[in-house]
Amino acid sequence: FLYVQDGPGGQPAMMAATEVDVAGGLRITPAIATTHDAITAVVSDVTTTTCVPVFQGRTIEGTVVYIDALFPSPGDACGTAVTSWGFRVDLSDLEPGMYSVELRLFDAGDVRLGSRVLYRSHLFVAETLYRLMLPLVVQG
Repeated sequence: FLYVQDGPGGQPAMMAATEVDVAGGLRITPAIATTHDAITAVVSDVTTTTCVPVFQGRTIEGTVVYIDALFPSPGDACGTAVTSWGFRVDLSDLEPGMYSVELRLFDAGDVRLGSRVLYRSHLFVAETLYRLMLPLVVQG
């Protein structure tokens, strides 16, 4: 896809995007959106125990959107089994701009350790997008 948007001073600015499915990680749909689109972040992965991260909330600090999840304490009753986990987070209320979206994982065993960023992705939210379909010409 080729997207054209209003740039600074009204000049058109072009952007290209490709959406790729991932088995684990952070996927934002659509990758380039408008303020009128339903924007969703899907976080998923696999762990080697039955204890999986739990969604805690979403915070915005400037141009960074943090998706916070809490990983259970090692002392919790967790079995040993490969377990997939995931959740969806609505991002539809973002203002126009370029954002870094990050999954922050907190450890319930020791919150003093702070958090670590497990996944990071980028999102562009525009006021308006113009989608152009260009003809494909093949010469034989």
